[in-house]
Amino acid sequence: MYKRKGSNMKKHTFCHILLPAAALVLAFGAGMSAQAAPVIMPDGYLFDPEYYAENNPDVTAAFGDDPTALYQHFKKYGAKEGRLPWDPYANIDITTVPHYGRAPVQDANTAYHTIEEKNDGEVTLTFAGDVNLEPSYCGWAAAKNGLAGCFDAGVLSDMRDADFFVFNNEFTYTRAAKANTKTYTFKADPAFTRQLSDIGTDLVTLANNHTYDYLEQGLLDTLDSLKAAGIPTIGAGRNLSEAEAPYYAKAGNTTLAIISTTRIEGYQNPPTRGATSTSAGVFRCLDPTELLRVVKEAKTKADLVIVYVHWGTEKRATPDANQLALAKQLEAAGCDAVIGDHSHCLETLGYVNDMPVVYSLGNYLFSQNTRSTCLYRLTVNTDEGTIKSTQFVPVTTSNGTYLRTPDAKTKASMLSYMRSLSPQVSIDREGFVTKKQ
Repeated sequence: MYKRKGSNMKKHTFCHILLPAAALVLAFGAGMSAQAAPVIMPDGYLFDPEYYAENNPDVTAAFGDDPTALYQHFKKYGAKEGRLPWDPYANIDITTVPHYGRAPVQDANTAYHTIEEKNDGEVTLTFAGDVNLEPSYCGWAAAKNGLAGCFDAGVLSDMRDADFFVFNNEFTYTRAAKANTKTYTFKADPAFTRQLSDIGTDLVTLANNHTYDYLEQGLLDTLDSLKAAGIPTIGAGRNLSEAEAPYYAKAGNTTLAIISTTRIEGYQNPPTRGATSTSAGVFRCLDPTELLRVVKEAKTKADLVIVYVHWGTEKRATPDANQLALAKQLEAAGCDAVIGDHSHCLETLGYVNDMPVVYSLGNYLFSQNTRSTCLYRLTVNTDEGTIKSTQFVPVTTSNGTYLRTPDAKTKASMLSYMRSLSPQVSIDREGFVTKKQ
């Protein structure tokens, strides 16, 4: 149930708050109640989500108990139906009523998944970089030991215990023989998809430069195989509408949108085909116009918008000009966090205003050349609809095919290295990242 917020408190009198006439009369002539937990909505209206939910169970059954959804119902139907927005018998001290600063409202035509809170009032979203199960890369180890056998107990726990775990699937699940005309093409046995749940996978991103390695058939096989295994995907689809569609989820009282896009292969007609209104492909953002439109629209339906973007320059540990420019555009469009990958190495951790940016998570389970990698943990306060903390979690490897929790010395060295790349942030001994003031 909704919890009262304590930020942005301002002094108000009843004449400053928009109240229905009947409720206003009752408020001044009624008895006392200390149980009210109202908030001032973004349009200045006094509203008590708890009271509205408890007294309108038919609304809660249809809309849930998210304050924005309940308020949407009240504004559209409740006032006309004579439903009261707050307890008329409450003794409300307006000077202590906080503002409810979240504007997005769940859209009735949008499907929202559910992320269960293991800890009341927060969820952790854990992100990993590029995974490649091509047999000559890491696929042989996964085939020999099982996918879960490619991780030690600590790393496996970090993935499984996250409320939501996401990685970039940089290969195809297909048996198609005809490959794209590229130097490197990656595919793996579709049967591997049945092992993704063993490592806690909740979502995979497909907007990258290897999803089309076996042409349209390989992409369609990938989509079908992941769907059959119950693994949602973003960033590629049978058409542009499907490829650019965000993954929407509700976690407690917070709604989230996650978008996957790629700007690799920086020219108009690359081997990895961009999806169109009539053809399958990936969601490209070489021209960011459509991406920025999707972000802006997602922000009207979700409290937090996260963009997972395939970008940057291979082997470069600091962001290039294109990354810096796009990050600024995403922040201006309403994005709340950017998660990047592609460069095959760890990159700078930074901020654009208050938006955290991970310029590259690096390779994860990708190739025998991988040495240092990470998980990135984003913790959301689901009562406030805000990012509570971000954490860089060091991970090291044995020959790139067995990922393990580093010892104390190695962990300290990796965090020191990330500090050297990231002048905008402070990184503490546990990897928690904060913006320097």
